[in-house]
Amino acid sequence: MKLGFIFSHGWAFNKSYWDNLLPHFKEHPCIVLDHGYYGLEYLPQVDKKIHWISVGHSLGLVKLLQSKNTFKALIGLQAFNNFLSSDKSLNRRRTLELTIMQKILTIVPRIL
Repeated sequence: MKLGFIFSHGWAFNKSYWDNLLPHFKEHPCIVLDHGYYGLEYLPQVDKKIHWISVGHSLGLVKLLQSKNTFKALIGLQAFNNFLSSDKSLNRRRTLELTIMQKILTIVPRIL
């Protein structure tokens, strides 16, 4: 079965985050997701006939875990567990951190 790659960028980035890496994967089908922070969201359905290895940067890893897709493997780059816990106190902290990040991004986008 064919092997392909799915790339998922982190918070406050877009799909261009992966531009320098993609030339190294020319021999494989690749899907580069865009979560819509700076433009249109691009979250296509994946071909079930391909074994997908997914690579998530930061919050992009969580987005991959939340998707309905099945992966052969999942790789996290600079991924962190604050976004992965089901612990209630950690969820409150996570919600607060994301709310603050969203507010700062709308006020002074260059900070991030």
